[in-house]
Amino acid sequence: MNLCERFNRCMDGDKGIRPPFIHNFGPLPETLIRWRKEGAFKSDDEWFWRVGFEGKPDKQIGNWIEINGYISPPFKETILDENDEAQVLIDAFGVKKKIMKKSSSIPQFMNWPVADRNTWEQLKGRLEPDSPERLVPDWEKQKKHWRRVPSRILSAACRVVFSALPANSWAWRIF
Repeated sequence: MNLCERFNRCMDGDKGIRPPFIHNFGPLPETLIRWRKEGAFKSDDEWFWRVGFEGKPDKQIGNWIEINGYISPPFKETILDENDEAQVLIDAFGVKKKIMKKSSSIPQFMNWPVADRNTWEQLKGRLEPDSPERLVPDWEKQKKHWRRVPSRILSAACRVVFSALPANSWAWRIF
């Protein structure tokens, strides 16, 4: 079974197969540099195969289509504080975080847009699934194109929690 078949069977709810082991992000750049210095890997892509990811490093599970599955409209990104070492900001998701400038570590999350029932009620309107801002302007043209491409998996570059989508959702099975 190839990756495309495994992905589609998984999205159709087939419990008889394991989900594909796909790559969403890799090691931090500093980690790859250290691994190379230590002789763990000979090439930048070798780690991908050694940990058992399926597909290709540069095209994990196919071609990407843009769907905005997160907060819409996004919050206005605002820098709250900045110095030589770090920047504190509120990002497009409403998260207050501290980002270190001299390394590519995970940000330090300081505050979230939902803290109580009141802030949840304020945020709910940004999660409306039928918002026209969620799809690219040429969505209908893209759907027609991708329906004609045989045996392709399209990954929705959608910044979304996929577990919130039912397996038979239009977002999975438009092709």
